[in-house]
Amino acid sequence: MKKILTFVFLAVFSFTLVGQISKSVNVVTAGSLSSLLTSTEKTTITDLTITGTIDARDFKCLRDEITNLAYLDLTSVYVTAYVGLGGTSEQTTSVSYPADELPQNSFSTTAGKTSLQTVFLPNTLITIGVRAFSNCSGLTGINIPNSVTTINSNAFYKCSSMTYVAIGSSVTTIGNSAFFECSKITSLSIPNSVTSIGTQAFYSCTKLTDIYFGFGLNLISDNAFLYCTLLQNISVSSSAPPTITSSTFSGVNKTTCNLKVNSGLVSLYQSTAYWNSFTNISQIVDPNAFSVILQIGSNGSVSYNSAILTNGSVLMIPANETRTFTITPKAGYEVASVFYNNQDVKDQLVNNTYTTAPVNNNTTLSVTFKKIVIELMIKSAENGSITQYCEYGAAPSYSFSPANGWIINSILFNGSDVTGQIVNGVYTLPLLVSNSELVVTFSSTATPSQSVISSKVKVSTSDSRIVVEGLEQGGVLDLYDVNGQRLTSIKSDGELINIPVSKNTIYLLKTKEQTFKVIL
Repeated sequence: MKKILTFVFLAVFSFTLVGQISKSVNVVTAGSLSSLLTSTEKTTITDLTITGTIDARDFKCLRDEITNLAYLDLTSVYVTAYVGLGGTSEQTTSVSYPADELPQNSFSTTAGKTSLQTVFLPNTLITIGVRAFSNCSGLTGINIPNSVTTINSNAFYKCSSMTYVAIGSSVTTIGNSAFFECSKITSLSIPNSVTSIGTQAFYSCTKLTDIYFGFGLNLISDNAFLYCTLLQNISVSSSAPPTITSSTFSGVNKTTCNLKVNSGLVSLYQSTAYWNSFTNISQIVDPNAFSVILQIGSNGSVSYNSAILTNGSVLMIPANETRTFTITPKAGYEVASVFYNNQDVKDQLVNNTYTTAPVNNNTTLSVTFKKIVIELMIKSAENGSITQYCEYGAAPSYSFSPANGWIINSILFNGSDVTGQIVNGVYTLPLLVSNSELVVTFSSTATPSQSVISSKVKVSTSDSRIVVEGLEQGGVLDLYDVNGQRLTSIKSDGELINIPVSKNTIYLLKTKEQTFKVIL
């Protein structure tokens, strides 16, 4: 048997991508996140999912080292305690960071982490630390897990792009300036668990129109809703008026804002200091109904009974009834998250519809959307396959540079021959709208070059077959594995030749004039 020479070529891919670079990391040892990422990943990753155990050192890495971080999923993370200098605090002395607490300054120093848009917090979190998201002006909204009991001061200070906040059912305290100047929030549902709201907690939330206070609320501090100038409706479920001060609702137009209170309490509010400043005090129409606030992200819609709902819409639903919502992403987008009553219910979607459990408390339905990620598999006859992730609608370009002694034989995109579409050595894909495959084969010019140039033999792939066309009648085709072992020999009858083979394997095809390398 003739010796088959192993030819080596170099394939160079040059491409431009739009948008997100995704990665999932399992942190086994708290504090090691930085060492699990390369320097390139730290500057290119936009979407990051973390599992395992992390501490304040890992939050510092997220804040300071992953420079373009936009989407962060910490749902399955455990936050462990840490004592030392390597955490998120600006102090120069050792700091103690408690377990199950989002550390102080998690995503904020003098300025916030402005690239951050979406965060899913750990399901075991108990406390959101001081200034955790302060000045994170790109953050679009937040779902606070039901495990959380305390939102500390300045936690979401000046998160000016945040359109919604869904507060978990265990939160008891909302700290001073917690949502200071979150100027795009339109509605709030304060759960029954909350007993106190701190000074300036929602100061200058200038688009806030509707508030629902749960029955556990006892105290709303000074300036808590100062300059919430668009406030139109306040509903209070408490069995007695919560304590407020003269400045709690300063800047609110108390002659046009509707104050709705529980049955039989209208006269009590009319005689209670500072509440009696409201002109329009009335009984809640249905004391057995509960509010569901819709928090809807961009690039999609939510509808009920065929009516499209706007972000901040409020539905009043009788106790123990359910509602079915239809969720519709825009073209090129998919559902990123669905939270109802601060619980992740995305896996309960059926054909992009969600039916609530029986409603028995004021709550929120929060829906976000994200760009569809397309999987593009690139196969070459030397390097195996490379899977690249592109955004829906991307059109990356590639250049292929064979080594000396080799030329491009064919380029197939999703099974179609696109070799003729190469321009100056570069092939640009059409807009990607589904998972795709790009296959490149090369032929040798070693014997002899003139014969290769005049040859009409063309090699391509289809499913689990190698397809050979243009081999003259009587011509012999030998198939070898990459180690030179001959697998079969075929004599051409002048027609198309189909050779069944295994996928993800490199083969050598040899005719009288040429040698081809193919990966399927």
